[in-house]
Amino acid sequence: MRFKKLLAAATTAAMLLGMAAALPEGFDRLGASVEVRAAESYGVFEYTVLDDGTVEITSYNGADAEVDIPSKIEGKKVTSIGYHAFYYSNIKSVTIPNSVTSIGTSAFRECTHLTSITIPNGVTRFGDSAFYNCYSLTSVIIQKGVTRIGENAFCNCYSLTSVTIPNSVTSIGNFVFDGCERLTSVTIPDGVTEIKEKVFRNCKSLESVTIPDSVISIDDYAFCGCTSLTSITIPNSVTSIGWGAFCNCESLTSITIPSSVTSIDGKALANCKSLTNITIPDTVTRIVNSTFSNCTSLTSITIPNSVTSIGENAFCGCTSLTSIAIPNSVTSINQYAFNGCTSLTSLIIPNRIKFIESYIFVGCNNLTNITIPNSVLSIEREAFLDCESLKSVSIPKSVKSIGYNALGYTYRCEKISDFKIICYKDSVGEQYAKNKGFEYELLDDDFSDFSSVYGNSFSHSNNEKEYNDAGFAGRTNYHFNNKVFDFDSMLNSHTNFGNFFAVSKQKDNTWNGSCYGLTMSIALNYLGKADCKNMSLEDKDKYPDLP
Repeated sequence: MRFKKLLAAATTAAMLLGMAAALPEGFDRLGASVEVRAAESYGVFEYTVLDDGTVEITSYNGADAEVDIPSKIEGKKVTSIGYHAFYYSNIKSVTIPNSVTSIGTSAFRECTHLTSITIPNGVTRFGDSAFYNCYSLTSVIIQKGVTRIGENAFCNCYSLTSVTIPNSVTSIGNFVFDGCERLTSVTIPDGVTEIKEKVFRNCKSLESVTIPDSVISIDDYAFCGCTSLTSITIPNSVTSIGWGAFCNCESLTSITIPSSVTSIDGKALANCKSLTNITIPDTVTRIVNSTFSNCTSLTSITIPNSVTSIGENAFCGCTSLTSIAIPNSVTSINQYAFNGCTSLTSLIIPNRIKFIESYIFVGCNNLTNITIPNSVLSIEREAFLDCESLKSVSIPKSVKSIGYNALGYTYRCEKISDFKIICYKDSVGEQYAKNKGFEYELLDDDFSDFSSVYGNSFSHSNNEKEYNDAGFAGRTNYHFNNKVFDFDSMLNSHTNFGNFFAVSKQKDNTWNGSCYGLTMSIALNYLGKADCKNMSLEDKDKYPDLP
């Protein structure tokens, strides 16, 4: 042990000499003048006298298992335990006097036999890694007065079962309890505003944690690997949940995410294998990469209309997810988003999606029904690979490209038996079916020119109303270019039809208006907005003035 301490001291001295060579004489790295004093001995302790006349313990050279640090040395008060003071010591217990106000960086690091310690009232802070790798430490009492717990302070204290954190603490550094595998519960004081990176990571016995409403952020991997944690309530003060914050919490069955949260980063709840359902608040705008990946018990999830994008692997491996409602606010779904969702049976793709990315539905082998809207321009490589129960897919005329084995193939690049494509004559869908040798069925093309015929610009009024509120309720037939269509049938032809508006005045027996959200498969090529020229309403005399 003595050799290790001398080696550490020699290394540190060499580093300090190297740094000092680049500094003006008599100045430290912050530019302040310093007085360098040689270490002195007092029994088994080495110490230095600080500028204020108090003493800092710099080293312990004894072999005793139980150590009492003196409160005074040569009549001078001991106020500090310095850097590496007990580094690698064989001590089992230590008594710190009330005179001490500061415990330095790595002061008790690698004291692998130390079993318990009480931080006295006078201490206001202790430095980074103060008790790092104290494997035998079972309990810690931090007295009121400490305001900051440094990074890695109790990291890898595997035997630590309890810790008392006083309300005076306002800052808990990164990794503080990382790897404390036997810690069962912890209460975070009211003054703490941030649960920092990996603070409780791999606290495998942690069953409960109380988060105060002073906390505004939960940082990356804060509770990752807390495999005994069954539930957690996030207070309304929290606005962000970091990357992997609760990943690998395998026993977590419920979590409440408040409406104050605006950001949930990737892998935040990945591998939470006992989580059965979750509601995302409508303050969240993105579901990012791998947020819920491998949540194998997740059966339902509510995605609000505020969400505009779903990231890569977002629900990958959610093997119990049977259905999911994706709101029309979503404009992009990235690769592997639903990869391996083996219980998913049906899905409606929102009508603002332009690209079905590669590998999105790979391995969804119970998927029997998928609705592709006419906003989609491209179906990318192997998007539906190994969806063996998907026997037919309708390809809208809007699709201009279909990637390699995007439809109708297994992992082995074998064709799915009895697979059929429903498409339009001379379309990319028909070309794909012919090239691959799949059975195909051609659809009636009566409305395929809808958007081009009614695509002129139109300035609509601001008082848009749904068709039921705009005087269309009860109307059955509508005229488009001298053709009569049954409106109810049109609405029933697609489950995601949207709303139908007429927003201008009657002009010369002709109704001018705008159509919004009309996503009926019967109105092909409708891309978000089409203006309806020459639209007339039967019995229009009953509706002389639509809003």
